[in-house]
Amino acid sequence: MAPPYLSYTTKLKVQLKLAIARLRMIQQRDDSLSKTNRRAMAQLLEQGKIESARIRVENIIRTDIISELHELLELYCELLLARAGLLEGSGPCDPGLEEAVHSLIYAAPKTEVKELQTVRTLLAERFGKEFVLSATTNANGRVSPNVVKKLQVTPPREELVQGYLEEIAKAYGVLWPEQSPVKDAESGDEDGSGGGGGAEKALSKAEQEQLALSKVSPPADIGARSPLRIAPPKMSTDNVHPKVTLDSKELTGLAIKAKKPSAAKKPGPEGKVPDISELERRGKTRLAKWYVPYSDEEKVKLKGEIHRLVAPRDQKYQSNFVEFRNNKIVYRRYAGLFFCACVDTNDNELAYLEAIHFFVEVLDSFFGNVCELDLVFNFYKVYAILDEVFLAGEIEETSKQVVLTRLEHLDKLE
Repeated sequence: MAPPYLSYTTKLKVQLKLAIARLRMIQQRDDSLSKTNRRAMAQLLEQGKIESARIRVENIIRTDIISELHELLELYCELLLARAGLLEGSGPCDPGLEEAVHSLIYAAPKTEVKELQTVRTLLAERFGKEFVLSATTNANGRVSPNVVKKLQVTPPREELVQGYLEEIAKAYGVLWPEQSPVKDAESGDEDGSGGGGGAEKALSKAEQEQLALSKVSPPADIGARSPLRIAPPKMSTDNVHPKVTLDSKELTGLAIKAKKPSAAKKPGPEGKVPDISELERRGKTRLAKWYVPYSDEEKVKLKGEIHRLVAPRDQKYQSNFVEFRNNKIVYRRYAGLFFCACVDTNDNELAYLEAIHFFVEVLDSFFGNVCELDLVFNFYKVYAILDEVFLAGEIEETSKQVVLTRLEHLDKLE
């Protein structure tokens, strides 16, 4: 039976959705890695290793630039998905899509997102080779300037490096630098402001009391509170020191007040929004293969117990083996994914640890830089790979080339 015909718009929508999901996942991964690297930078600053921190912070800056680029590309994919109807038929590109189409064609070969490559191919089928060549070279200047800027590989400015180090030190409570030159200049201006101090002394006692009362603000927990909270925007390479201003004056108290109520809340259904690391600890099974019969309720219970046992373990100081009931759990962590195998107590742990690594290597070679989305959208292929490596719970094949050859034959049969 011939496969059903898919229109051009349908195929493009599918690839755009996959690209959006992939871009979001990469942004979450980079954000998690950036938090770890920033903590390391704060430790270097605290230890006084300034030069080492200045060199290493460039990796954080580059990661943030790429993350901002992925955010822009995600917005363009969302725009094409919302206006996919304008791409039907033939004819020139709609003016409302020119920047998005040109930017995606220009940026796709320069990123690691393979779904964007497919989107680029579909756009080339729609608009032709000349259009793609013009967008690739940005001959008409219709590619977004932000995309072009973030794809340029240039050393970061000294002001940007200094700003990143100052913000990292501020976020982790490190006293660095000791005194900013800007603050010295501002304090100098205030000290040299003429006779302002004398004028204040000349005020009467009643006027001084009235002035003091006007400067005092009541406690935030007294009376009704406004539901509005003002906080500075997220830090970016274009805005290293985010702040909130009103009439050219920086507002610092409002941002601080906005954080205090959320810190006092207890985690729960009405508490704070969980961060990425907390969501990772909750766990979600992407792949499970059972070689011993269990009921559905028992399977859910076993997966929960194994996750609660493995996830909190320290990856640096604790081994990859742990006792579980009458068996052993052999696990290995790759990024945010745990690959676990429940084996008998008499089995060789190192052999199964190596088998897990072999299985991940096959996945990486087959999918090309495998990620969690590959396990989600191609789960049937992942099960086929698992069956090639393990048979009835025992290690069947240890040659990666043999397994990949068998998988190529399976792809041809499909």
